[in-house]
Amino acid sequence: MRLSRVVMVTAGAAFVLASCSGGDNFRTLGTKFKNRGDAGETYAAATSATPPTGAFEKAAYDGYVGHAKYEYESMQDYTDTIFHARRASAVAGGQTVAPQPTSERVLTPEHAAELSEARARYMAVAQGEPGQRLPAVSGRAMADYDCWIEQQEENFQPDDIAACRDAFYAGLAELEAPVVEEVDVISLSSDVLFEFDKYEVRPEFTAELDAAADTLLANPDVTIRIDGHTDSIGTEEYNMGLSERRANAVADYLEAAGVARDRMTVAWFGESQPIASNDTAEGRALNRRVDIDLIQVGD
Repeated sequence: MRLSRVVMVTAGAAFVLASCSGGDNFRTLGTKFKNRGDAGETYAAATSATPPTGAFEKAAYDGYVGHAKYEYESMQDYTDTIFHARRASAVAGGQTVAPQPTSERVLTPEHAAELSEARARYMAVAQGEPGQRLPAVSGRAMADYDCWIEQQEENFQPDDIAACRDAFYAGLAELEAPVVEEVDVISLSSDVLFEFDKYEVRPEFTAELDAAADTLLANPDVTIRIDGHTDSIGTEEYNMGLSERRANAVADYLEAAGVARDRMTVAWFGESQPIASNDTAEGRALNRRVDIDLIQVGD
């Protein structure tokens, strides 16, 4: 959600209160048919509107239309059809929309508290960087929140309440998730890092490791795996030891650059995992390598 979009559009107290306590299934037949006509017109206006192009607005619009369709076609709840359809039309028309405050619904204290907290959490991320980065998620979460608060006020369809609530919380979790800079898989081939039968990191090829260290220091929740390998020249036992020394040389370098050793899992495989043929000098050069892989992002 864009910051400029986070203000409330009020549809009127009479309209809001009309959606409480069970919807149209509890109204007289005459009232229900009138509401059906009003809902049909409102729903048709929403679905015939030109969909917005912004990611936030389109996701919100699609969400509201979907909720209106469910209420109109599946539930015959025409009051709630109007609620969602009007919000869809408001978004399509460029009006500013935000999740409905609990003060505009008749809720138990327990439900009001949970919804208020959920709304506050949503607004905090929707107005900030997550809303800018994930506008479609933000827009859909807003529509799902309004579905939840509408269903929760009625409070007699637990499956529908849970579906809307769970959809909202799934979006909120995505918005609240910490952003960790992606750590690329870095393959360090031996013709760059190692001389034949050597394990020392050559000074002229440390730029890649310096960049990896900088990335790891900027993302303290990331852990990595460092795997050492060799070509097939020499005995298996010797190559296993050489691959261990190469892997530890890279780990030592990163540790000296400030990366904690407990963030590294060091393993070695000797000649058992070639990535090229050992029948040529070029292939053997590719197999004398150390791989650094991202293995975990902490909670």
